[in-house]
Amino acid sequence: ILSADSASAQIESLVFEGLVDRDENLNFRGRLAKSWKIYEEAYLWTKEDRISHLKAVAKDLSEISSVSVVQRKEGKAKIKLDKDVFYNPKMTFCRHLDVLVFKSIASMEDKEVTILDALSATGVRGIRACLEANYRPFFNDKNAKAVELIKENLKLNEIEAEVFNRDAVALMRENKFVHIDLDPFGSPAEFIDTACFSAIKYLSVTATDTAALCGSATVAGLRKYSAYAEKTEYYPELGLRMLIGKIVREATKYGKSIEVLASWAKEHYYRVHVRFRRSVALAGKVYE
Repeated sequence: ILSADSASAQIESLVFEGLVDRDENLNFRGRLAKSWKIYEEAYLWTKEDRISHLKAVAKDLSEISSVSVVQRKEGKAKIKLDKDVFYNPKMTFCRHLDVLVFKSIASMEDKEVTILDALSATGVRGIRACLEANYRPFFNDKNAKAVELIKENLKLNEIEAEVFNRDAVALMRENKFVHIDLDPFGSPAEFIDTACFSAIKYLSVTATDTAALCGSATVAGLRKYSAYAEKTEYYPELGLRMLIGKIVREATKYGKSIEVLASWAKEHYYRVHVRFRRSVALAGKVYE
């Protein structure tokens, strides 16, 4: 299902995500659904159709939200979910790809890779990094309820790890990690500077403020990413370049150049994985 905005994507994910998902090889597998068909056709809903449908969905979601805690399996991880702690099932595909990147990174490193899941929520990404890529994870969330849920999920998966209840910027300014992952609700702009300072070798960033990055909100793009964009037919690539450009400029302040390992744009988000190389000379070449 292709959504025109992030709010619609989130609602639709809650309705349809439980029917099928993808395995570690990104093949479809059934959850509640026992069979399914894939069609090439696309259907366009009118505004009236959509309003009628969303009213019905809202009624169903109000009943779902009355359940306080549920449990879900994602990859090799078992995750408890709480209605007061953010979890987006629509990002499962993204986390599947992340694990592939993490595995590749782990295979290139001789030493143990530490990762800070700086905005952890349920802790699902850090837990999967540990179980599926042999990372040593650290977790952080400013929400005390999220911290307690992370601890429960660590126990559920038999993982021992340190969990912080800190402001992410302050934590990253005070500590170094081989790999830092930023997956905020909205723009990552306020975290990128400190993440570039703290990350020794790798940084992964998600951005869901697509309007600022695709040219729909030019002032927001200038304010957050110091870049001007106009809406074009290739806006997904443009958004990725703006996000990468922001990381590049912040990294140069700390004498670091970057290499993009993987990047993609899908539905309501942009995702980038980069590797740092400490070199004042290479960092300076950005401005030549």
